[in-house]
Amino acid sequence: MGEIMNKRKGSKESAQKYHFKRRMAGRFGAEITEKEINEIVNLIQTGQTTIIEKQSRRVTIHQIIWEGQKVNIPYDKERKVPITALFDEETWDDNMYGA
Repeated sequence: MGEIMNKRKGSKESAQKYHFKRRMAGRFGAEITEKEINEIVNLIQTGQTTIIEKQSRRVTIHQIIWEGQKVNIPYDKERKVPITALFDEETWDDNMYGA
């Protein structure tokens, strides 16, 4: 049991960033790099995105255009990382259900 307790877990920040990269690849076919993540964070922090919704004190959903597609990105302002990548509401049915 002590061995399990001593295993270091990855940080929440790295988990969120990893999840974001997987969702960008899976939903938008974009193999995103660390540099590109930093560019997205810079766009968010400098107010160059459209704010879609404030979910909590910590998380706000921002919209960017990535390779011609609208991408909604929940952003964790305390950890300064994107959390995931979501389809825009206008294209949700087409993307999710092939309509």
